[in-house]
Amino acid sequence: AELMSCRWDGKDTIFERLEDIILLPNMKEHYVVQVRERALIDVFYVTDEGNAASLMHCSCKNNQWTSSKRLYGIQGDNIAFDVIYTQNQLHLLNQSREGDTYFVDHVAIDINAELVYSRVYKSSNEIKETLLFVEHNKLFCSWIEQNDIFCASYENGKWRTASTVEIIDDATLEKYNWINTKQRKVNARKAYGLKKQEAYVFFPQDSINNETESLVKTEDSVATNSLIEEEFQKLKEQLDKVNGLNYHLEKDIASVQMQLQKKQRFAEDCQENIAKLSSQKRKAEENIHVFMEVQKNKQVELDKTKQQLSEEKVLTGSLQNIVKEREKEKIKIQKQYELIMEENKKMRMELEFKKNQSFLERLFKDKRIN
Repeated sequence: AELMSCRWDGKDTIFERLEDIILLPNMKEHYVVQVRERALIDVFYVTDEGNAASLMHCSCKNNQWTSSKRLYGIQGDNIAFDVIYTQNQLHLLNQSREGDTYFVDHVAIDINAELVYSRVYKSSNEIKETLLFVEHNKLFCSWIEQNDIFCASYENGKWRTASTVEIIDDATLEKYNWINTKQRKVNARKAYGLKKQEAYVFFPQDSINNETESLVKTEDSVATNSLIEEEFQKLKEQLDKVNGLNYHLEKDIASVQMQLQKKQRFAEDCQENIAKLSSQKRKAEENIHVFMEVQKNKQVELDKTKQQLSEEKVLTGSLQNIVKEREKEKIKIQKQYELIMEENKKMRMELEFKKNQSFLERLFKDKRIN
């Protein structure tokens, strides 16, 4: 498939090809667009590279697109992602499945392009429709599990335990893009909605602001769940102290794996560039060899032509000499012919004179006799 950019300048529509991508199966959104400024657009997309999915990034500034850059790889299937910018960081939320376990992972990229990986949540139940949002200058993420909304907050570089907003409805809960057409300014938001005849939209921010609707639990129930979650958090923190080493090892291993993926990608790019340069060098050497052979053959043909020209020049000189000699002989013969003709003329005149003389002598002789 081709990732294309479509730009309308008010009169004409301009299409521009960005990249070729290999689509992942069963993926709802293959790319995400973020507009940071009026003239700065970021595009994030996923392409299949066989052993892993690669999350790629390119940007457009002043109508000029940059080359795509690989940020990191995502293992497993059922992959989805979301992107959001805060003041000094880029945040990406990954959804994936490995075996029978579903994962929600967070990757933060700072202004120095350093990647920090953390696991938000994992479950044996299906996780879908992950999204990121900011509320009260705090980063949150949410997802759907068993048709309920789960929400977690990001504080001091760590994700807090997810809280649950139970949806009392049999209709399927899905993620939508929402725009309020009554407002003059277009403000697109992501929201969850029930897939039923009568539309109902639920914003994850509402669970943070305690703005629940009739289809969610009562405020008291949510508060009770919050207390239970706090107690559970205390127990979990105690358990994390016991299993903290494994957690940090898992985190360190994931970070090392990500660094290895970056280095492996860099090494693969270097090997690919070396292979391209070697191929170009080999083709250049082949072209030089062919050129030298052609030049050699042309030189041989040129030498032969020079030799032929030299021989023809000598032959032409000889022919010219022969022509000159023949011309001289012709002139000589012509003169001889003219002399002969002159002598013949004289001889005819003498012969004619003698004939006339003989005739006169006979004539006079006859008269004397008479």
